[in-house]
Amino acid sequence: MKQKLMVVCGGQSSEHIVSRMSCTSVMNNLNKENYDVTLVGIDQNGSWYILDQNQEDLAKDTWLDNAKALQDVWFIKTTRCCFTNFTWSFW
Repeated sequence: MKQKLMVVCGGQSSEHIVSRMSCTSVMNNLNKENYDVTLVGIDQNGSWYILDQNQEDLAKDTWLDNAKALQDVWFIKTTRCCFTNFTWSFW
């Protein structure tokens, strides 16, 4: 059985583009036979999206093409848990 994995990139910091570049490397080297991956991106305004996993380079300006906007995202730092209206994940 595959383990569920949420890969999150982007964010509101000055390191936004670096995060997207790093995420590209992670996605290109991740063994997807072992993981059921959900790729999530956070834009510089703080909006969350489910991203197209078939993108070759998340650093390109097209990174939000075919993305699905997520509503009602709650982040609880003390429990290291993220809840959205589509799923939840612990890490």
